Amino acid sequence: MNTADERDGYRAQERPVVGYVPPARDPRIRWFLDANEGRPSRAALAALAGAATMETSRRYPRTAELEAVIAARPKAGYEPLSPSRVLVTAGGDDAIARACRVFLKPGDTLVVFEPAFEMYSIGARLSGARTVGVPWPPGEPFPLEAAIETARSCRAAAVALVNPANPAGGLASPEVTEELMDALPDTSVWVDGAYADFSRTDSLAAALSRPNGLALRSFSKTYGLAGLRVGWAAGTPETIAALRAAGDPFPVAGPSLAAALAARSPEGEAETSRIVTRLVRERETLYRLLGDLGARPYPSETNFVLARVKDPSGLKEALASRGVAIRAYPGRPGLEAMIRISGPADREGFGVLARALRESKEYL
Repeated sequence: MNTADERDGYRAQERPVVGYVPPARDPRIRWFLDANEGRPSRAALAALAGAATMETSRRYPRTAELEAVIAARPKAGYEPLSPSRVLVTAGGDDAIARACRVFLKPGDTLVVFEPAFEMYSIGARLSGARTVGVPWPPGEPFPLEAAIETARSCRAAAVALVNPANPAGGLASPEVTEELMDALPDTSVWVDGAYADFSRTDSLAAALSRPNGLALRSFSKTYGLAGLRVGWAAGTPETIAALRAAGDPFPVAGPSLAAALAARSPEGEAETSRIVTRLVRERETLYRLLGDLGARPYPSETNFVLARVKDPSGLKEALASRGVAIRAYPGRPGLEAMIRISGPADREGFGVLARALRESKEYL
């Protein structure tokens, strides 16, 4: 009979996990438009600088204040929540990892929508679960019937709905989100709204209206704090208590919490609203420009545009030589011919991007 160590080693070999490895920094790049990173408000930056104190450095950070702020105003126009329904995490990725630990056990199934955000499959496999993909191609409506049928047929423990989708950019309405949750009452439905502030509609209220719903959010896109690693999750008090127990009790550093609190202040929110408006404008302008230059851009409800081009690797290098980084997907099934470009939220940066694309038209 095998020993426990031998069995563990066998399991690790049977289901290897390939981690997400960020690309190395290219010294030619000034405008990083490959990771959908937002732009921080001046209020957040000032708070970050002011948090560099001995007291902040020596004390364990407390997330309760930020959780209370988020609960009181999850988003403009939304009803307040009990603080017991909110958990602050180390970015959206930490929220995903905790959800996988809580809801997935070895042998379970997580349904995702392809092309899918990689962290869901990584988290599932680390929990000993598998992922089953439902196609949601760029430019196509959300596949509600296929999602329900797939989740039922494989008895899925959870469904991960990135809404709006990354990298495809599509959107499922709040009504469709509710239909999905209602059709799968025994399945946990995770609604990842990292890009929801750039979309026409937001499914946050829909996700929180059902006991099987879990909302996941990030400060990386809307608030431009990707480098500080702040996110949050909202659900039933029981779900949030389980997520809290599934990770680090001090997940976010003190200076990061100070910046996030300032970002959610009236001053910070006002500037962030202007930044989001600029990014949506840039997205629409970029969509038209790519189409005019011969690419096939897909409609997007995010801060980026996904497009099919003639030579993704050639375009990526051509833009890098002009100081602009974009995302390509070599070897990724279904995305090999695609590129993804984020908005810079900056007039100069968008001008540089537009010129670089025009000068690289042969790759489009």
